[in-house]
Amino acid sequence: MNNYVLNKSPAGSSSYKRVLHNDSRGIFTKIFSLDFLNQADVCNNIVEVNHSFTNKKGTIRGLHYQNPPDQEDKFIACVSGSIYQVAVNLNSDSDKYLSYDSYTISSNDGIVLYVPKGMAHGFQTLEDNVSMIYLHTSAYSITSDAGLNPFDPKIGIQWPMDLSIISEKDRNLELL
Repeated sequence: MNNYVLNKSPAGSSSYKRVLHNDSRGIFTKIFSLDFLNQADVCNNIVEVNHSFTNKKGTIRGLHYQNPPDQEDKFIACVSGSIYQVAVNLNSDSDKYLSYDSYTISSNDGIVLYVPKGMAHGFQTLEDNVSMIYLHTSAYSITSDAGLNPFDPKIGIQWPMDLSIISEKDRNLELL
């Protein structure tokens, strides 16, 4: 566990830093450790691993989440490039409702974002050719799939760059 430190954030997400082993060949790092998750008292039931590749700097993906009964915890790591990540608190009973945590992470810093159930997640690419790995505690369900409009003024996310690309699905999500 001493190789990982879990950092809690105000809105409810958290992050941990991976150990990066560098040599003349490049970098090797452990993305996932069940022992760490058990010791840190966070989820330990990974059922799906996904990969995304985004071509163009300024692209926004998200804000995505799944409704019950398919809510999920997510672990998200940037394995190529850099991004501005956002996690929005969706717990309407919380004084943190609709507040968000933001992180700038890259493939070189070893940061992994932990987004617990009840939070939406999205990101904007800060450079071309970004690769992301996602670990999920629930399988994707089209009937539970949901999202928030990333430009909703009630959330007020200050994206760091001008938008280059967004899916029609994300662009057309209703405002709160």
